[in-house]
Amino acid sequence: MLLLFFLTMLLFASCEYEPDRIFERDVNENVLPPEFQVTGFDPTQDTIHLYSDQLISYSFNCDKKIKEMVFIMNHQIQCVRYSNSGTFLIPYSYLRKGYHWLKIEIYTHSGTNSIVDELGGEGYLTTFLWIIVVHRD
Repeated sequence: MLLLFFLTMLLFASCEYEPDRIFERDVNENVLPPEFQVTGFDPTQDTIHLYSDQLISYSFNCDKKIKEMVFIMNHQIQCVRYSNSGTFLIPYSYLRKGYHWLKIEIYTHSGTNSIVDELGGEGYLTTFLWIIVVHRD
């Protein structure tokens, strides 16, 4: 019981509370959208021709911290990554001949330094989109 009393007193003594002051965090209001440098494949090309399984190595260098990357093929989430580089397999054997699409959605922090940004409540969504042409004989 005595230990509980001392722990409670320590908790109250370690907190600083001043009701007459307002906490104002420095926030950057003039934040630009993220800029990406993509390596591994060309984001300016809009078509990927597929003749067999293709393992794509990617690296997204961004001036903002990447929270999540979602790889979507034909309206189905294929995988979710939490790093800015890695590999992604486009499965030739599961795709029928014809046209498909691959979309990569990248969620980043906003960079405002606000509490909401730190908690993941604000950010940017950047989307890259490619058409996949599956060739079969």
